[in-house]
Amino acid sequence: MSGRTIPVRVVVVAMTVAAVAGAALRGAVEERPSARAKVDVGTSRSRLVAAGPRRWVDGAPSGFSRNVEGARAAAVAYSTLGGTLLNLDPITLRRVASSISTSETATTRAQTLQESSDAVRQRLAGGNGPYATYQSPVLVRIDSFDDDEATVTLWLVSVVMRRGIAEPQSTWTTVSLTLSWERDDWRLASERSIDGPTPDQSVDEAPISVKEFEQRLKGAQPTWGPR
Repeated sequence: MSGRTIPVRVVVVAMTVAAVAGAALRGAVEERPSARAKVDVGTSRSRLVAAGPRRWVDGAPSGFSRNVEGARAAAVAYSTLGGTLLNLDPITLRRVASSISTSETATTRAQTLQESSDAVRQRLAGGNGPYATYQSPVLVRIDSFDDDEATVTLWLVSVVMRRGIAEPQSTWTTVSLTLSWERDDWRLASERSIDGPTPDQSVDEAPISVKEFEQRLKGAQPTWGPR
């Protein structure tokens, strides 16, 4: 069966909505803070680095600063760990989910992550090797911020593949995350997503294979996450 006959788009979006990963944002950022904002949203490289994460436990980031840069870094982190989650055992996955969630939402989010992970694994079960999912924000916007709560919207691209079952395929998603300051860090309180907007990807070339993808990008590392 051709890998391109395996539609994984729906489950990739599910992983994107509930995912976690991590790094301070680098790149194009549009910020529109609400009247509640109490700190300067000017962004220097040093402030982005100081935003966190400052530590990683079981692949989950933590240690974000209590300012707008820290909230933005946490949102980027919490929206891009789909690939890491797919390769975690159930116990570690639930521990990670609880770590990045508010106390009120931890149990439900852990269950959602487990169900999403199981769905992706089932879709890709006929392949071999690791489950490869790469996610990265293209644009990030601060919708609101104060010392206790922040809402961040991210436009993300996700690429998923697995040898023998799914050739590299992408999906574009807009995700809005609400973060609450709890237990001395930004924790995920709620999330919602919508499909797109999707850029025109019409090309005459045949889709790239997993083998060619790996050959072209051999040695490349994600711009986020632990090395």
